[in-house]
Amino acid sequence: MKTLGVGAIGAHATLRTDATGTDEQSPPSTSPPERGTTDAGPPSERIAWGPPAAVGNGTIRTFVASTGSGKPRSVGVRFSADALEGLPTAPTDGKWNIPDGKAPCCGHETVLGFPETAASIPFRWFMLNWNPTGHPPPDVYAVPHFDFHFCLMPREKRTEIRNGDCPRASTAVTCETLQRGTEPLPSGQRPPDYESLGAVEPGMGNHLMDLTAPEFNGEPFTHTFLWGTFDGELIFFEPMVTRSFFRDLCTEIRRPITMPTAFPTAGWYPTAYAIRYSRTGDNYVVCLESFRWFESETNGRDHTDVMGC
Repeated sequence: MKTLGVGAIGAHATLRTDATGTDEQSPPSTSPPERGTTDAGPPSERIAWGPPAAVGNGTIRTFVASTGSGKPRSVGVRFSADALEGLPTAPTDGKWNIPDGKAPCCGHETVLGFPETAASIPFRWFMLNWNPTGHPPPDVYAVPHFDFHFCLMPREKRTEIRNGDCPRASTAVTCETLQRGTEPLPSGQRPPDYESLGAVEPGMGNHLMDLTAPEFNGEPFTHTFLWGTFDGELIFFEPMVTRSFFRDLCTEIRRPITMPTAFPTAGWYPTAYAIRYSRTGDNYVVCLESFRWFESETNGRDHTDVMGC
């Protein structure tokens, strides 16, 4: 584990403790500075970094920031601004076979692990997907953008989310994968306002979309948040951000996540996502923060090893 002590690097959320003793972050008390004057980045507590990987003309790496007690404070990725340039222009990287008539899938993926850390995080691995031509729904997300998948399920389970040509699926998956991907969630795991549109993708799972989000109500898509499901469980957190939003970013933004009341396994889970630009190093951060404790609710499956990896 590589743990770095980092000095103050810009406007951060601060911790407060509510009446139940649960720590959570509150939004910055001052307006975020404009790009060129800000130096916002990961929180300045204990930070462990994952190894870098190449994206475009730059690099990306995961990080986990925690408090002195080991509670997660922020989990995310940092990537250099030149990662926005030199990206592939083909719709996909060809890792998945897309039969005729099926929606293009998955863009160009980069898979990363999270660093070893004393903080108890629910995420096992991370996947970035660059989509040069966007993805369905075509009238909503058909612009160049990035999908940031923070995955709860074991990475090996990707092999069960199979590529195929099910006649009932609009995407390139088998009928078994479609059925497992659209299995209903237990009531406690259902995020309010999110619905399944059948967007079950190979190697990923189903994508629940917020139909109250601006992009479904006449506004252009800039950034948003999706939930992933498979086998009747929540399996990933997914901020999505357009490349043009990164290029034009002049403030750091932070948005609450519409949360369920339970997860497959009890633990600390984030309740907000943030997008930040850092003047030092000319890089961006996309992260999940404001961790709170949630209890478990399952469909009767065994999760005794869910925190092992």
